[in-house]
Amino acid sequence: MRKRDRERFEKLLLEQREQLASQHGQMGDAARRTPRESSGELSAYTHHMADLGTDAMAREQSFLLAANLSRTLSEIDDALQRIKGGGFGVCEVCRRPIEPKRLQALPYARDCIGCREDRDRRGDAPGAGRP
Repeated sequence: MRKRDRERFEKLLLEQREQLASQHGQMGDAARRTPRESSGELSAYTHHMADLGTDAMAREQSFLLAANLSRTLSEIDDALQRIKGGGFGVCEVCRRPIEPKRLQALPYARDCIGCREDRDRRGDAPGAGRP
């Protein structure tokens, strides 16, 4: 991969990282708020039992989204390290170059689309669920 392309992907990754880190911080703040703080009510207790379930589901969803953002931030950090180490854009499975279109769509991809499809079909644990 040419130096100019690596620099372009590095810039793209840094921009994505900044956006996701901001979202992650906002979500973390929201998830840490108590039901009382979130609603603006004087009491944390609701008059309707269904509201308790809705509140619990919304908090769980926030935690899951924050966990997903954390995982993506980690993948971006790993990709930035691969840029510095010279392994960026090379499939970790077959060691061939990752297609530019795949990197454009998912700049932190670790493997080429063929190897990713094979891993997904087999359900390999090391790469399962990762780009």
